[in-house]
Amino acid sequence: MISPFENRTHRISSPFGMRKHPVTGEYKMHNGVDMVASSGKTDDVRCVATVAGTVERVVRNWSSSTGDTAGNRVEIRTAERYLVRYFHLAPNSIPDSVKQGAAIAVGTQLGTCGRTGQVTGVHLHYELRDPKNAAFDPAPYIGNDRLITGEFPPKGTQEGTRATMEDALEILQFVNGSRELTPERQKQLAFTNGTTPEMADALLVLRGLVGLNELPIVV
Repeated sequence: MISPFENRTHRISSPFGMRKHPVTGEYKMHNGVDMVASSGKTDDVRCVATVAGTVERVVRNWSSSTGDTAGNRVEIRTAERYLVRYFHLAPNSIPDSVKQGAAIAVGTQLGTCGRTGQVTGVHLHYELRDPKNAAFDPAPYIGNDRLITGEFPPKGTQEGTRATMEDALEILQFVNGSRELTPERQKQLAFTNGTTPEMADALLVLRGLVGLNELPIVV
């Protein structure tokens, strides 16, 4: 996939995974990556489509009165049913041709980086979701020839594997905020099943954070 930054190199200012939200201070899942220019200002960065598909949603006149936190944005659905989201675009930067139902080619300009929505500065929130609406880390796909193939379940895991007591402790500590886990480990643990009712409750929270609510819980 090409980079969503057309005219500048990028760096990731906030990666995919659990984080302390920079505005609210809440510890919650970050379902994409935040991208800024690797040098210089970000507010002149042109954002382009990294995939071909159909525009599923556009918000071009965001207002804080709506309570929405994503700001101006474009969401594109691929033929394989993956969803690619571009949040916090600048006011008046989304072309009129980018509208719901429009066919989009790779490299189509979608807007410029902005600070609409709940943000602390100019950046692009870039997000990938699989056909089941589970978010996965976009970073490995940016700027190379890898196709979007979010691996569910992650390699080396099997849906429904019973958690060990060590797994259960990791999940409980992660959910209560006393332990950090990599996105890969979060997904691995999300595919286990409970050992106690208490752990099952924590597992439900974890699965909600990584977008796997549909999996059955077995205690």
